[in-house]
Amino acid sequence: MDLFKIIQKLREEKKRIDRAIFALEELTTGIPAGASEGETPPAAAPAKKRRGRPPKHPRPAATS
Repeated sequence: MDLFKIIQKLREEKKRIDRAIFALEELTTGIPAGASEGETPPAAAPAKKRRGRPPKHPRPAATS
C-alpha cells in the first residue's frame, strides 16, 4: 500500500470538492468570484408584497 499515492489522490479530490463548494456558494450569494470584499452584489428585484390576510400560524424562521 503506497500511502503517498493515496494522500495525493485525496488532496486532488479535496481540491475538486472545494471548487464545487465555492461555485455553489457563488451561485447562492450572487457575488462574482473576482469581486473584492467591498463591492456590493448586483441589485436584486425587490420582493413582491403579499396581498390578503396574514397567515394564522406563520412558519418559524429558518435558522442555520
